[in-house]
Amino acid sequence: MNDVKVISIPDDTRIIINVGFEDKNVDKLSLGQKVDIVCDGIKITDPDTKKSLGFYYPLIEQLEITEIYEKFSVARKIEEKKYKPFSAANIPPIFREEVRSEYKHLNIDESIFIDNKKYKNYISIGDKVRFV
Repeated sequence: MNDVKVISIPDDTRIIINVGFEDKNVDKLSLGQKVDIVCDGIKITDPDTKKSLGFYYPLIEQLEITEIYEKFSVARKIEEKKYKPFSAANIPPIFREEVRSEYKHLNIDESIFIDNKKYKNYISIGDKVRFV
């Protein structure tokens, strides 16, 4: 299988990656699975010995798989927030708060056509994906 990567960005709350339930080489794919979107590797060299120490893959975003299809999956950034629907002091604390999931906006390269693969803080088509 080829590298797992971002293949489409339908809007600023979701991305599509090139792996689905038909991919037999991916055993970790499941709803709720966390994935890291990372930049291309930056070669790390020891300044004294000049030896390569490997590659560093800067994290752009950590997302969660929310939909799985045959050949692709959708990932989103989900943040749980606590809401207080009641303000009455005589209501037991367990009923004063509820937790709701909310989709958060992603740091997306709005021009998408920029092919800048240096360290960046936004998601672009072609970015690598690794399973957490």
